[in-house]
Amino acid sequence: MTVSATDRNAPDHGDPGHGDPGHDEPGPHAAGAGRPRTASLLHHRYSRTPRERTEVYDARTTTWAKAAPGYYARLLGAALAGRALAVSLQDNAYHYVTPLDAPLQAMNLRLPRPLEAFALGFNLHGVHHRHPGLPWPALRARFAREGGRYDLGWTPAVARQLRGPVRAGR
Repeated sequence: MTVSATDRNAPDHGDPGHGDPGHDEPGPHAAGAGRPRTASLLHHRYSRTPRERTEVYDARTTTWAKAAPGYYARLLGAALAGRALAVSLQDNAYHYVTPLDAPLQAMNLRLPRPLEAFALGFNLHGVHHRHPGLPWPALRARFAREGGRYDLGWTPAVARQLRGPVRAGR
């Protein structure tokens, strides 16, 4: 069964294309929500139109084997690029503007405990550098035994890298 986005039984989130076929403006709940909300609204607006049928190919003009590389590139490419950016920003944050030629030096960054568990204690990177063989669940206890001092919060540490390169000898 195919249901049109303009079907009167479709959920009306106040989003374009939901419920009322003439309704093109987001509902009041979207006010001030910013770009992620706009992207979501555009997705809802164009979902299943030719623009958003990334998995569909026309067998009259191509084959599955010819369509598959482009499909997988779109599907995985954005995810990989986003992951690479996140890993790069996170990994460098612990070392940005720390003393050179000091391999044991890295920063311990403050994160709320639930996020610390999600990050497998990687925010305690200074402890990890000094004790690389320590399993991640043991990092918190070692951090406490070493005085429990954070160098920065995680978000400010990640953001400050955007200042750019620093002059040698600084």
